[in-house]
Amino acid sequence: MENLPPQPNPYEQIRQTNMGKMSAEIESNEKWNLGRIDAYPLISAIILVVAFFLRHLVLKQRKKIILWNLAMSL
Repeated sequence: MENLPPQPNPYEQIRQTNMGKMSAEIESNEKWNLGRIDAYPLISAIILVVAFFLRHLVLKQRKKIILWNLAMSL
């Protein structure tokens, strides 16, 4: 514990912000939140592409099965 660097005191930071001696870091928090929100459309697009690809594979397999059954019935 003795070798630890001094830790920031959030109470002192809040006090200085309230007194106007320090500016609040609202902008950086907003950027962080927007960064998280911007990832959702990308994830949704990836899921959509994978779903369509899997659907394509299933339909392709069904077509092969139907053709196989048709060929075997001749």
